[in-house]
Amino acid sequence: MKWSIIQVLFSVAIFVFVIGIVSACDANDRIMKLSDSENAHGAFYDNAEFTTDICFSSSFTGTFSTPHDGTGVVLKLSDTANAHAEEPDGIVYTQPVKYGDLDCVLKDNSDGDENCSDVNGEVGNIIASLSGETNAHIAKGYDGDFDWILCCASETPGIVPICDYDGICEFDDRGETSDNCVDCLGILPPNTCISPGLWVDGDGDLFYPIIDEGYCDNVDVDDDEWPNGCCRSGYECENWGDDDSICVSTGGSCPESYQMTYPVGETEDVAVIEYCDDVNEYDGDYDNMEKLCEECTSELTMKDESPNGLPGSCIWTNEASDEFECYFAFPPINNPSGPPVCITKYLETGSCADGVATKEIKYTFWNVGTGQYDSECDPDGCTATGCTEQIYCPKVLKLPFFTSINAIISLIMVAGIYAFLFARKK
Repeated sequence: MKWSIIQVLFSVAIFVFVIGIVSACDANDRIMKLSDSENAHGAFYDNAEFTTDICFSSSFTGTFSTPHDGTGVVLKLSDTANAHAEEPDGIVYTQPVKYGDLDCVLKDNSDGDENCSDVNGEVGNIIASLSGETNAHIAKGYDGDFDWILCCASETPGIVPICDYDGICEFDDRGETSDNCVDCLGILPPNTCISPGLWVDGDGDLFYPIIDEGYCDNVDVDDDEWPNGCCRSGYECENWGDDDSICVSTGGSCPESYQMTYPVGETEDVAVIEYCDDVNEYDGDYDNMEKLCEECTSELTMKDESPNGLPGSCIWTNEASDEFECYFAFPPINNPSGPPVCITKYLETGSCADGVATKEIKYTFWNVGTGQYDSECDPDGCTATGCTEQIYCPKVLKLPFFTSINAIISLIMVAGIYAFLFARKK
């Protein structure tokens, strides 16, 4: 009997503990639920069917003690579940979604120049996007496919919008993202898969994984569009979605004479050259690397994309750095059938000081023959002074692992362990 009680305690504890971790936010933090993160139907916060949460803490700091007993109408739904939505002042639907004292308005953002900095005289924050004023589908945060943004504000002390509308994306300091703040629109977060095989790393730099382990799991992409996750061409995802998922080669690689070993930790893996930049990652003398750059890659389908749309190839040059390196080059605009002499030249790579959410990089386009800027290599109109772009600095993820409920359940689990040990001792 004692052991049966302990088993029940453990089962309940583990179940509640797991639910607490999986849930996007707890019931008090949850404004409402959606059927998906975009182009979705809506439901009340306690709906058991929908799994996508709109969380108050994604848009504001501070909390309400009993938010769902509040008077603030966020929007109205056509029903309590699987419903269309309309603006909070709408007269068609009769099911209001309430949260605290939130004062919400629906703004026309069809020109892309609207924000939530003024909500009836208060600084507010975006909650969601709607496809229209009524009979609308809903999306979390900003959604470029929807013309209407739902902005909310509060007069309660301690309730502060996450977005401060200062033109700087403060990813770490304030939790601003492209979902909840206009300052971050168009800025990529770290460790984002741009297209199959192409990532933005924790420093905000583009990279192509050479050893393709772990680059197809936890990638939020359409399976039909990217059937192999973020695996580059020539690779497929094995054990999709599992912790041990891996991009494995489907067979294509450099000819055997051009393969080199590349040390990874204390192991060695056979290198597969698919991108011009890959050559620069391998150990070896420059003569061998030059051969790899000029000969091996010519036998592969190049994955790099030319900025001006013209076919490119690898070239071995030191015009853009202190040492010889392998660069992806492309023909000039005025001579599309000519030799590949244009490369991307980074003038400034930026720095990530403590507390800075983004860094600014500057780039232009050089002609390796002349060793200087060439307007015929420049599809972006950067000129010799260069174009600038804001990219994210590394982010340290802070996950709300334990809530007060989790703490109580953990104590129950500890008590259960002691009870079990005591029972065995007797």
